[in-house]
Amino acid sequence: MNVQLLLVEDDPDMADLLSQLLEFEGFTVTHAASIAAAKKALAQPLQLALLDVGLPDGNGFDLLRDIREHHPKLPVIMLTARGEAMDRVLGLELGADDYLPKPFETRELTARIRAVLRRASPEEIQTDSVVSIDTRRREARLRDQVLDLTGAEFDLLTLLIQHTPEPVSKDDLSEQALGKPLGPFDRAVDVHISRLRKKLGEGDESPKIVAIRNRGYQWLEPA
Repeated sequence: MNVQLLLVEDDPDMADLLSQLLEFEGFTVTHAASIAAAKKALAQPLQLALLDVGLPDGNGFDLLRDIREHHPKLPVIMLTARGEAMDRVLGLELGADDYLPKPFETRELTARIRAVLRRASPEEIQTDSVVSIDTRRREARLRDQVLDLTGAEFDLLTLLIQHTPEPVSKDDLSEQALGKPLGPFDRAVDVHISRLRKKLGEGDESPKIVAIRNRGYQWLEPA
């Protein structure tokens, strides 16, 4: 799933750093350094916008108002060094889906992005050539046959398919699918993945979940 993000940030060093980090996590990033540039970028298909508050031709709140008027369904996360409670309240009241004050860790930002995307499309059906996932019903089908999955297995499968063809780290799988940080000797992700593999089948025509050294797990469709 190729997620297109708009990053509105006027600091070139911060924009370059965030763009690289987000692209490493599998997102496609369009950068805009001003409100005017952001409005042009909003003409393309986007799944989420990250807005800085301080911009050279206005502020992120002005842009947020414009997005809510012309792109009401586009999820928005505010990114700002201004962490005051009133700013957070204003951003949320104007329609921001989340608010993350700087400085922040990349892992927290990517987790927030994925959480907002999941909330924005609660009835989305994810598909590849052999598997379909109905997130509203929390039902996965392999060639039209319903898979008997636990809640953790369903969430792991959904995350892996969402990020195809990129691998997903064990840290992200643990935090986003299992709801807990990955401990130093924690094998829970590996155990769930092992069970999930068996339920998907092990033949040549079955989809595969492969381990990528130092990167996590990757979803592969059958050849």
